Amino acid sequence: AHTVTSPMLVGSLVANVLNLPLDWLLVFGDGGLLQLGLPTVGMPALGVVGAGLTSTVVTYVQLVIVVAAVRSTGRQSGVSRGPSRTLFRKVVRLGWPIGLQRLAEMGLFSVTGVLMGSISTVAVAAHQVTMTIVATTFMVPLGISAAAAVRVGRAVGAGDLPGARRAGLASVLLSTTFMAACATALLLVPERLAEVLTDQPRVIEAAVALLMVGAVFQISDGLQSVASGALRGMGDTRWMLGVNLAGHYVIGLPLGIVLAFVADLGAVGLWWGLFAGLTIVAVALLIRFLRLSARPLAVV
Repeated sequence: AHTVTSPMLVGSLVANVLNLPLDWLLVFGDGGLLQLGLPTVGMPALGVVGAGLTSTVVTYVQLVIVVAAVRSTGRQSGVSRGPSRTLFRKVVRLGWPIGLQRLAEMGLFSVTGVLMGSISTVAVAAHQVTMTIVATTFMVPLGISAAAAVRVGRAVGAGDLPGARRAGLASVLLSTTFMAACATALLLVPERLAEVLTDQPRVIEAAVALLMVGAVFQISDGLQSVASGALRGMGDTRWMLGVNLAGHYVIGLPLGIVLAFVADLGAVGLWWGLFAGLTIVAVALLIRFLRLSARPLAVV
C-alpha cells in the first residue's frame, strides 16, 4: 500500500537460497553431507519432516524481513498510530471474505488433484506438471492484481472514481496481454514445456492434453485474479466470495466431475470443469467492477 514492494521479493529470494541447503541437510542428514563431500555434523535424516521444518524456517525468515521493512517504512512516514478497534473491525470485515476466497480457490485445485488420483498415477503426474506451468505464468497477473488493489484503493480513497476505473482497466489489459502470450506458448510448444519437468513419455503425453486446456483458460485465470484485486481496492469483498463459491463449486467442479467420470474424458474433463468455473468467475467479476466504477462509491 506504500508502494514498497521490494522487501517481499528480497524475502522470497533469501528464502529460496536457504531452502535447498536446509532441505538437503534436514531431509538427508549426514548422508546428504557425505554426498557433497562435506564433513558430518551428527544430523539424522528426518525425511519428509525435515522438508516441513525447512519450510517453516524459511517462512519465518521471510516474515522477519518483511516486518523489518514495515517498521522502516513506518519510521520514514513519520506516522504513528496505536491500536484502533474501529480499524480492526474494518480490516476483519474486509479481510475475512478474501481469506475464504483464497481457501476456496486452493481447495478447488486440491480437490481436483485428489480426483486425479482416482483416475491414474499418470493423471496425477500430468496434473502436477500442468499445474506447475500454469501456476508459474499466473504469478504475473497475481502481481498485477496486488498492484490493482493498491491503485484502485488509492483512487477510491481520493474520491477519484474515473481514476479507479482507469487503474482497474489498465490492470485488466496488462494481464490479458501477458496471458494471451502465455496461452500462445502453451499451444505452440506444450511438449517442450512438459519436458522441463518430466522425462516420462506417458506423463508428457497426458500433460500436453491438459496444457491445451490450460492454454484456453490462461486469460480467464489472469482476468479473475486482476478483477478480484480491483474489487478489493473498492472494498467489495463479500460479493466476490459468493461469485467464487458459485462459479467453482456449483458449476465448475460438478461439471468437471461429470465430464471426467460420466462422459469418460478423464483428466481432461476435470480441467474443462476448471476452465468453466474460472471463466464464469472472471466474467462476473469484471462486470461487477465495471458497474461499481460507473457510479459513486463510498470509502470503507
